[in-house]
Amino acid sequence: MDGILVLDKPAGLTSHDVVARVRRWTGQRRVGHTGTLDPDVTGVLVLCLGTATRLAEYLSGEDKEYEGVAAFGSATDTQDASGRETERLPNPVVDPEALRQAAREMTGWLRQVPPAFSAVRVRGRRAYDLARRGETVQIAPRLVFIARFEVGEPVARGDLVEVPFTVVCSKGTYVRTLCHDLGRRLGIPAHMASLRRVRQGSFTAADAHPWSRVEEAGQAGRLAELVRAPAWAVRMWPHRHLSEREAEAVRRGRPLAWDPEAVHPGQSPGFRDTEKGEPIALLYRGELAAVYRRKDTCLKPEKVFLQ
Repeated sequence: MDGILVLDKPAGLTSHDVVARVRRWTGQRRVGHTGTLDPDVTGVLVLCLGTATRLAEYLSGEDKEYEGVAAFGSATDTQDASGRETERLPNPVVDPEALRQAAREMTGWLRQVPPAFSAVRVRGRRAYDLARRGETVQIAPRLVFIARFEVGEPVARGDLVEVPFTVVCSKGTYVRTLCHDLGRRLGIPAHMASLRRVRQGSFTAADAHPWSRVEEAGQAGRLAELVRAPAWAVRMWPHRHLSEREAEAVRRGRPLAWDPEAVHPGQSPGFRDTEKGEPIALLYRGELAAVYRRKDTCLKPEKVFLQ
């Protein structure tokens, strides 16, 4: 089975749990996801099956959009609601304007230190394994990009203050760390209370099948009905359709001439504006034939799917 399965992951399952079940239902090992969701986080999870796993490296690098709630007045060792409380400030005063200003200042390129309870490798071990053993974990900061960070109005919930937010960020961003750091900017302990991924690249919540439907189809041996073709995964890329002659050249892994002035049947509107190094999807008879990249005056093959 080759293709893309977009599902709505429920709370309580890890991304690895989902992959393991799909492998069992399909009877194939070549299944992988394109961006981990923590067990308590819900929303869009994109799986690649069969030959489509070769697209995972491109899809995992796309930006992601989340909607969530930050809780002010309590910090935890995991920076989310599942952790042990490390600091508390009951009934904090959260100024709405100061909150919005702080969020605005946290857009663009940021150096972010991932939480100790994360899958980042430290001295060859997962950071969360070291943290659970009580060892001190020092993680180097990483550069991430926050395209948008918008916060709503603070609302009191018991002796905490909850703030809804929306964030669009790059691969590798820890949203729970973003909530924790937002609190630090205001001088208030904070953690991420809840989170939902609503988009990954071109895949939205509207594309995602409910987990109950995925589970039912998987157990009934009908999961193929929910899997989309690899060509659908790259529908937003610059792309064009190949002629018979070009398809034969692609099948042999040969480069193609690049002429920005040429107009090819079935090319996407932005194809002629493709920048150097940008991946291009080549289609043949409606199927994904290859991924090429523009190199000066030619298109060079990177991954060929055409048999």
